Amino acid sequence: MNGKLNKIVSLTLIITLFTAMAVPKGTFAEATSVEIPPKILFGEVDENKPDEFDFDDEDYIEMDEKDFFRELEEDEDFEALDQIDDLSAMSPAEREVIKKIDDYLDSIPVTKEEFSLLSDEEQDKIIEEYLFTPELFDLERELERVSLQEGDEQVAAALPAVIVAVGAGVIARVAIRLIIRQGAAAASKYLKKRLKNVGKNYEVKWNVTSKTGHQVNSLVVVFQKTKKGKKRVFAIDKGTIPLKGLTGKRPRVWHYHHYPDVALHRTLCSLLPKGAKTIPNGKPDRRSVCY
Repeated sequence: MNGKLNKIVSLTLIITLFTAMAVPKGTFAEATSVEIPPKILFGEVDENKPDEFDFDDEDYIEMDEKDFFRELEEDEDFEALDQIDDLSAMSPAEREVIKKIDDYLDSIPVTKEEFSLLSDEEQDKIIEEYLFTPELFDLERELERVSLQEGDEQVAAALPAVIVAVGAGVIARVAIRLIIRQGAAAASKYLKKRLKNVGKNYEVKWNVTSKTGHQVNSLVVVFQKTKKGKKRVFAIDKGTIPLKGLTGKRPRVWHYHHYPDVALHRTLCSLLPKGAKTIPNGKPDRRSVCY
């Protein structure tokens, strides 16, 4: 059974539990109302296959939140990236869903500058009102569905009628698009609320930088607790990634990692500088892809 079908099995088990616990008899149709955020699937680390190219929790240093965001803003220049709305690298189905997500995020009546001036309480209210809605939950599910079934009829046939769990990659793609529009602080608030109940087998760290000597700022890192330590299964980073076609200093770009193949650098094609190309093949920690 391939990885996608394994994920379908997980989704099916979750939906079975969901309907048994949360839906009264005779009202399954009402369960399609997506007031509850989709559960996030991180995958399970195989302790018998250690990844020498990945990080554990000891590879990170926590930063003061204000210092962290100040450091991010020093080289944040999305206006120079004129491909933000270039979705040509995606499949037609993905393009349609991503356009809906972008339109939804653009409808939030608060700019990055305005959000930064709000109090914590006011920021929380904005996040709750605009990012924890049935509309956005539906879009997360829709992106999960097209990502799973793309070009795979067997997987498409196995998908449950109602997706109640999404992969961490879906959340990362929404969060990075939110960063572009409303800033990293808004995305952090969204993620903190979204990852509030990840389960006792996981640990979440915020506003960290790596000890490895690379200039990487991680907005969030999720570790799975194992008998052999805590291993990274998800991260949203700002740093350099493997690219070809560039000369001179490589720019730091927002990207994300998720299990499996957690060493792979995943980003948005729209964030790549002109002339840059990803490196999908090669050494495990020297690869990149864009969506």
